[in-house]
Amino acid sequence: QIKGKCFNSTQRCNNNEDVSMEFFFKFYTCTENNCECVALYQVRINGKNVPCISCLEITERIFIFECQAKHSLCLDCFTSYCLSKLNERQFILDDTIGYTLECPMRCEDSRIKCCHHFYFMGIDSYCKYQRFAAEEYTLSSGGIFCPKPQCGAGIVPDIPGSSLCDKIICQDCFFVFCV
Repeated sequence: QIKGKCFNSTQRCNNNEDVSMEFFFKFYTCTENNCECVALYQVRINGKNVPCISCLEITERIFIFECQAKHSLCLDCFTSYCLSKLNERQFILDDTIGYTLECPMRCEDSRIKCCHHFYFMGIDSYCKYQRFAAEEYTLSSGGIFCPKPQCGAGIVPDIPGSSLCDKIICQDCFFVFCV
């Protein structure tokens, strides 16, 4: 929160009254027919000059984990942390939150609840993140992937009797294979 004075374009308003406001960084994207603006609540201005837990630098903006200790990373270290965990496939599939990360210090209740924070990785890595999330969800749901080269569609088979000889038809490429 930031305290300040309320101003009109030419004069103060409400008798020079002190006001309190909150500012959050936002993720903003548009497609052809839809614009989306999401507040990134864990990205904040570093008003208390908190050093990054990784590089120990004090930067203007930081990412604050929601753990009890409020561990913070500068945005460069946060991006590196996300990319490293993504490339090692060490994101966590949480039933409530989705595909996410926790505080690097492994604090309890520190998982990132808004996936838009992962846009800091860049669009290509974010697309990879989405693909990995879909793959992890498919596997955790008892699904499999189409074995045809260049397809790899995720399939959650509904196989009566669960015999390993039941045939499956991929709905994307129509390849027929045995479980």
